[in-house]
Amino acid sequence: MSVLTATSHLNEVSSATVHPLIAPVKSSARSQEQRLKHILQCLPSGVVLLDGWGRVIEVNHVAVEMLGEPLLGESWLNVINRCFRPRSDDGLEVSLTDGRRVKLQISALTPDSGQLIVLTDLTETRELQNRLSHLQRLSTLGKMMATLAHQIRTPLSSAMLYAENLRSPKLPNQSREQFQDKLLARLHDLEQQVNDMLLFARSGTAQAVASMTLQQLCDELVLRSEALLNHHHAVFKISLTTPQASLLGNKNSLVEALLNLLQNSLQAAGDNAQLCLAQQIGKAGQLTWQFSDNGPGIPPAVQAQMFEPFYSNKAGGSGLGLAVVQAVVHSHQGSIHYVDLAARPEGALSGACFEISLPIHHSASAAKTKE
Repeated sequence: MSVLTATSHLNEVSSATVHPLIAPVKSSARSQEQRLKHILQCLPSGVVLLDGWGRVIEVNHVAVEMLGEPLLGESWLNVINRCFRPRSDDGLEVSLTDGRRVKLQISALTPDSGQLIVLTDLTETRELQNRLSHLQRLSTLGKMMATLAHQIRTPLSSAMLYAENLRSPKLPNQSREQFQDKLLARLHDLEQQVNDMLLFARSGTAQAVASMTLQQLCDELVLRSEALLNHHHAVFKISLTTPQASLLGNKNSLVEALLNLLQNSLQAAGDNAQLCLAQQIGKAGQLTWQFSDNGPGIPPAVQAQMFEPFYSNKAGGSGLGLAVVQAVVHSHQGSIHYVDLAARPEGALSGACFEISLPIHHSASAAKTKE
């Protein structure tokens, strides 16, 4: 038998032996691929697959319905510029050109280079949340109006009495100074109550938001609290581990909420107070920090109700301070809770301690890969 004949015979035998083994594997692979494609098309969210160069290589019909054609072969950067129109009140979603709001979830594909982008339409969810929030605000505002007269009447009556006393031409200088100080104190009380009510009312409505770093937020807090801290001879220590981490929100509202915590601490701890804002290790995708002081802390009996609007265990308190803080934090998709002494990390002060967590901000442009 020649070598050529033997080789041909071996090929025939090999083909006859191997083909029956390979055929089911190929058929199974094709079946699995078809199943995965069917699942991809049935998903309720839009799915976009990018290669290592940022080009769209696969999409499902929901993504096409959201973003429009063309998509396949397009640069994701071009898709962003064509389809997305961010608005100032987007929050954690991003607006499309047609006004719908979508949530972007971006995952890196390993070991292959590329990215998987999931788009979820939250337009209806956002509208329902806004309606529910509006109804809740109306209910709370009704209670607020019923309480408003009583809250303002007391400091207003005192202020009018002190002003009337100041009109007396025979009033000694020492008494005049005392009445002036008391008048200013009552007016400051009025101002604080009005500010709290306005901030509480605004926290349930859409506000202009912008990206900011944790350092920028703390710098603004220090700037706006400097005079108050100096007046009370207080020490305010800030410790950040990731100062350049980004947040998305309304800086003014967040700073005013933190100022409420700061003012509560100064009232509780008195002059020469020690305050601390320290960043902590939180859940993935969250920025977490604790605000503590060296005051007497909050009794367990009060902790259960301290975030309720108009609840106060202090004489003359509006009961809105902590309610304002919670409302602002919740409007930024964050959380706040009181931390018991036993659960605090080393270095935390022994008075009141609140832990705040807010989402880290990832912009839509973070999905861009190299062109």
